[in-house]
Amino acid sequence: MPTIFSVFNSQVSSFSIEDPQDYRDWVKFWTSGTTKEWFSLKGYRLYDDISSFGTFEAYRPITPSDEVPASESSYPYAYHNKHAETNTAMGGHRYGSRIFYAQDSKSRHVVIKFLPSDSDEYRILRLIHETDMNSLEKACVLPVLDLLQLGNHWLSVTPRWQEVSPKLHLQTLRNALNLMHSMLKGVKFLHDRRIFHHDVKLANMVLNFCSNDQLNLATNPLYISVQEYGRLQYAMIDYDISVIFPENQVKYRLPYNESFAGSFFISDTAQGEFEYDPFAFEVGALGATFSSHITPYIPVIPMFAPLIDKMITRNIRDRFTAPEALQFFEQMQSQLTEAQLSTPFSDNEDSLTYETRDHWKGLPDDFVKQWAHYKAPPLPLFAKILRYLINPHPRLDATIVFIRKWLFFLKTGQVPSRRAKIYPPCRHNMRI
Repeated sequence: MPTIFSVFNSQVSSFSIEDPQDYRDWVKFWTSGTTKEWFSLKGYRLYDDISSFGTFEAYRPITPSDEVPASESSYPYAYHNKHAETNTAMGGHRYGSRIFYAQDSKSRHVVIKFLPSDSDEYRILRLIHETDMNSLEKACVLPVLDLLQLGNHWLSVTPRWQEVSPKLHLQTLRNALNLMHSMLKGVKFLHDRRIFHHDVKLANMVLNFCSNDQLNLATNPLYISVQEYGRLQYAMIDYDISVIFPENQVKYRLPYNESFAGSFFISDTAQGEFEYDPFAFEVGALGATFSSHITPYIPVIPMFAPLIDKMITRNIRDRFTAPEALQFFEQMQSQLTEAQLSTPFSDNEDSLTYETRDHWKGLPDDFVKQWAHYKAPPLPLFAKILRYLINPHPRLDATIVFIRKWLFFLKTGQVPSRRAKIYPPCRHNMRI
């Protein structure tokens, strides 16, 4: 006779994570007594639902958890405290149907997420789960504490950290530099393991401090103490659209249409290229992110200019790799003064793009001359013409892609693959 949990497992197996689900079905799943009992047997207590059905979902922990003092390390868990005004326990809101909050057997806060079983996301999180905690801490990648199998699906368990907000969490250039450093280390860790994150952005970085009172962090005693003790840490998350390549590949390419996924599009495929180097693309996207937030502070730290331009240059072969960008950054960071690091930071983005900002504007002539070989070249005329033709006529893009595929075939005798494939070096890729 089937038990309640065998029936429960079979029902969960029928869920299609890839397809859109009725939001209310997920609410029923996460808040049902059977679900809570199953997770309890696994050592996790799901947050309580404190909202009325059909309204904005809000949840809170079942049991209070002790605040870890800033003098002690809380890794891999986040520091946290109660709301300054209402004194309520650290709560949470629903970010997506696949995600829910819980506490472990020691009342520490975690995030549980449904994973498609046969997916790169699962394979990447499995790899992270099998990596030792010390390496993950150094690489600024959020650890995977547990992987649970439920029916045909897997669930990841990670520590609950807070999403980074530049306006709330970055008060000085020291904070901004630490975040930049963490992003570079995270990308290097992934690239070393053949992982293309595909969506590197500030919203996919978290820090090890949670509070319901985010707006008053500047006066939060615990948050201030964590910074003073140098224990504030950032980590990379979110592998929904990431790609992990096979071990036997040497050169990596993806079809051009996959470059449109994610939040940051750079122009590596804006001229009708039929494929792109994902790892070079990611470094470029990270450089574009830096450009968006850091450009106003280049006069304070001039070395930002060669760093950014070397990450975004259109000459793909001349672009920094992730290890090269990290090495350059660390050398730059080691030479900064306390006055530079203490400069107040305000995140005021402009309407320009990474290609139209002049990262060298106002810098001393001798500095510009010294680092001229790092300066990104201007956009070639032929590239401008192709963009002019493609932008207002999307169908022309497919035509140019088709032509470039044939030129590639005529030159190399190789047929481009729809998906990742070993190709010759970039100089054979007919790039502009």
